[in-house]
Amino acid sequence: MSAWKNEKGEVLFRMHNDNEALGDGDSFMKTKDWEDIEPVWQEYTQEQFSMLLLPDIMDTKLEEKKAMVRAFLTSHYRICSGKDKAVVPWSAIVHSQDDFVAWTYLLADVDLKEPSKLQNWDTTALLQFWHARQERGEGPTFLFKAWKNTDGDMVPSVISGNEKATAGYYPKATGFVDRR
Repeated sequence: MSAWKNEKGEVLFRMHNDNEALGDGDSFMKTKDWEDIEPVWQEYTQEQFSMLLLPDIMDTKLEEKKAMVRAFLTSHYRICSGKDKAVVPWSAIVHSQDDFVAWTYLLADVDLKEPSKLQNWDTTALLQFWHARQERGEGPTFLFKAWKNTDGDMVPSVISGNEKATAGYYPKATGFVDRR
């Protein structure tokens, strides 16, 4: 597996399997399901390249959408806290979403929760909503207004809503599987 940015700044990834060409090894692709790995690899590459662009998700599978939501919200939470390794407290957000996020950045009929628990409709609606905000240039696409520190206290965001760091977007990693 590999990932890189092209000249347009898009994150690209590639998954390939050379086991049969290198010796007696069994082809990973013939024995395992690559579709289980691809969304995880895409999420990882997006986090590592620190991009926050949301793509059009018309032909995107549910697991990829969930990975996008996770990476998008995790990146924004880390921006809010100023901590590169901050972990999103999903259960706290479920119980007190209003403490973390202003309604401006959410849909009235979709509650945030741990992305693996989101249904296809919720995931699609959130991504389309944020993508539309991004396309219209309505200020930041998304902001957390506060984060929870290690003592469990709510702390206001370390950045203001007008900072350039939050106006970034999340580009879709363009990938392919090399079926050698």
